[in-house]
Amino acid sequence: MFYGLTPKSTRKLAYEYAKINNLQYPKTWDERKEAGQDWFSGFLRRNPNLSLRTPEPTSLARMTAFNKHTVGVFFNKLEEVIKRYNFRPNEIFNLDETGVTTVPRSEKIIGKKGCKQVGQVTSRERGELVTQVAIICSNGNALPPIWIFPRVRLDENRMMSGAPPGALGLTHPSGWMTSGNFIKVLEFFKENVRCSKEKPVLLIMDNHESHLSVEGLSFCKDNGIVILTLPPHTSNKLQPLDRSVFGPFKKFFSSAVQSLMNSNPNALLNIYSLPALCASAWDRAATPENIKSGFRAAGISPFDKDIYSELDFLPSAVSDRPMPEPQEPQSLPIEESSSPLPQTPIGGGSSKSTDLQPLPQTPLADVIAKSTDLQVITPEDIRPLPKGKIRVESNRGRKNGRCMIATDTPENLSWRRESRMQLPREEF
Repeated sequence: MFYGLTPKSTRKLAYEYAKINNLQYPKTWDERKEAGQDWFSGFLRRNPNLSLRTPEPTSLARMTAFNKHTVGVFFNKLEEVIKRYNFRPNEIFNLDETGVTTVPRSEKIIGKKGCKQVGQVTSRERGELVTQVAIICSNGNALPPIWIFPRVRLDENRMMSGAPPGALGLTHPSGWMTSGNFIKVLEFFKENVRCSKEKPVLLIMDNHESHLSVEGLSFCKDNGIVILTLPPHTSNKLQPLDRSVFGPFKKFFSSAVQSLMNSNPNALLNIYSLPALCASAWDRAATPENIKSGFRAAGISPFDKDIYSELDFLPSAVSDRPMPEPQEPQSLPIEESSSPLPQTPIGGGSSKSTDLQPLPQTPLADVIAKSTDLQVITPEDIRPLPKGKIRVESNRGRKNGRCMIATDTPENLSWRRESRMQLPREEF
């Protein structure tokens, strides 16, 4: 549930558990109000499936957004478009962007024990960011990559040196995706896929504002590209690229950069070297096996709306907020968790973070007073699971997105009215 116990809090919990249940324990535990280090080491030995791990920081919005209702809406819409157009595996695509930099994360190296600082050479202190656009198909194929360079004009001879055949280079001063560049990406996609109104294809992507411009959606409608957007903050679970391709790609890219720096001492790495390095890493990461695995793990192809279990939805149980997204007649109702945990409505699909109460911890005296009616006091009685509180939504910040078939005009217009979205103005 993303609220893991540190070694120290685990030792305190063990002491409280032993004291409340009148178990034998060393007297030294009473002095420090926690179990000893030797007990913790033995605990890990007795439970070989447990180990100390460095957790990945996960936002509250991402933690609570992946819930039964949100995922149910996505799979309902996915099932609807697949049945409507009879999409086959070679007609289902996923698009997403990822950033590559001239100073990627260094790989692990062998160092001497006890040495406080171990360094690794990099090109400079801070790197330049280039956005790579990736498009994969559920049949295992991948389109040539697209790069957006942080420049005003494209110098194709220098910037695309070493790029694979068919790759596309774009520019923007920030190096990020914009509505104008995304239309060029859609044109590139149509040219490679050769879709039309008679032969439509499905493109699954996130609901970033640059993806949902009026001009871009009009282009998709005219050329048979059906857009299905992912629910906000669920791409780590529902997006095939995030599930099985981007992870290996970043690893292979970092390895290629490090090999280049080691074989060329005192050489500076710039954005003109990135396409060749990215192409090498992309070929190793975007294999048919990895691509098919990503679509299969997300439940998209083959279609499986029941691929996620109750355990996958458990982190969202900390949120008591109702879904801000309007309910549709065919959408799934909000279901309650069937787990033995305290029953709380599953919600929290908003893009804003949830205000959480501090982890509650019941005083020992109160728990002991209630222990006469219980045979065994459980760790959950001592340290209850976290539970969110309802808060007033703020109108500031970026507007909420939602899962929708963006090329369906009524649904798109309804979303724009609800979010009060203005017509975008292109930045040049």
